[in-house]
Amino acid sequence: MNKHIRTALLNGRLVLLFGAGASKGCKNSLNKDIPLGGELANILAEELGEELDGEDLSEVYSAAKSELGEHVHKIFERYFKHCKPSIEYTELLKYPFFRIYSLNIDDAFENAAYKNGIINFNVKLRNDNISEVDQFYKTLDYIKLNGDINRVSDGFIFSSQEYGSNSASEPLWYSELARDFHKYTFIFIGTKLKEPLFYHQIEKYKAKTGSSDLKSYILIPSLTNIQKKGLLSSNIHHLEGKLSDFVNWLQDEFDKPPTSNDILRNTRPELAIENIENTSKISLFSGVTPVNRSSLVLMKKPERASQIRDFYKGFKPSWFDIIDEVPAFLSDVHEFF
Repeated sequence: MNKHIRTALLNGRLVLLFGAGASKGCKNSLNKDIPLGGELANILAEELGEELDGEDLSEVYSAAKSELGEHVHKIFERYFKHCKPSIEYTELLKYPFFRIYSLNIDDAFENAAYKNGIINFNVKLRNDNISEVDQFYKTLDYIKLNGDINRVSDGFIFSSQEYGSNSASEPLWYSELARDFHKYTFIFIGTKLKEPLFYHQIEKYKAKTGSSDLKSYILIPSLTNIQKKGLLSSNIHHLEGKLSDFVNWLQDEFDKPPTSNDILRNTRPELAIENIENTSKISLFSGVTPVNRSSLVLMKKPERASQIRDFYKGFKPSWFDIIDEVPAFLSDVHEFF
């Protein structure tokens, strides 16, 4: 790892995204390792009474879903539900992350959170309502982009058809992922990022806002030179290793895990440390919603029948009035200052 990642963590600007490899070390209800892509393809092929002949998981899943129907969910529950978390998952929860995205459907990470008694922990699915980032870094949102074994009725994303239909419908949290990718430092753990929905959303966001890709990292044991160069086009840099290496680095880097208050000291110097513990003194800040200018660019400007803005007719100012720096001199504001 490096100082850039350390600084991002201490400034509340580090976001993780788990792929299948991040679940290594977790055990399912059969006391076996959670199956990865190729292993799951073999399991589904056996249920179909077929042998694989070069087909990938997407193709096998489509066939299984068509042939077996709802029984596919029963198979998934057998291998992905009631999972025992790895040591790495348990250790990671000691650090103040505010958002972690996941491409996995198993319940190992949330089980680690519940076992550790993490109170401010929320599981979100791709079409759940977007929640604002906790400005005091005490809440962790765990966003499961491709489905959740505990909410099978919401469906999964495995097949090409599902990727296509979700690209058209634009799941809310995939759109939020694109915004976060252009606002924070990401570490993609245990995935080669062969995710068409992810690239579709970040390129769409980039085209609309003119944003540039921030430097992010992909943590995986190995990639080919061509794969590395392809990821560099999105400013994603390869780090050799796996989740256990990241956790070991955190333990070596910090004598004890930083707290949410440590991040507040770095990001909100206007809040004295004695005030951080006194919620009555910071209630005003908890009611403030941070707004990112690039996000506002995505909003559609209202059509006006008149050149005179509604603001001058007695209505509240809109974000577009603020962005356009519409001049307004208010006596009450002047007197306040």
